[in-house]
Amino acid sequence: MEFKDLATKFEGLTADQVGVLAEFGKNILDDAGIFGLPSYLLGLIQDMLNTDEFDIEENRLTIRSLLHIVELVNDLNIRCWDCLLYTSDAADE
Repeated sequence: MEFKDLATKFEGLTADQVGVLAEFGKNILDDAGIFGLPSYLLGLIQDMLNTDEFDIEENRLTIRSLLHIVELVNDLNIRCWDCLLYTSDAADE
């Protein structure tokens, strides 16, 4: 993608905002690792669900958000490295 295409792709955002978002994403991936992040999140979800005191109804949105992040990271892996690592189905195991 050419830099000029960013204005179309991210309509409504300034170049600075796109840069901040890119840096934000890069910092998350640098910290957790593109290949480790889905595994870490799914492990966290499994631990939460296996805790007796865990209130699923109270935390349903949090779980959905974490699973959505796993799906987004998997999509990024497929688009950039052609590699699918984990699916949200793994949280059911």
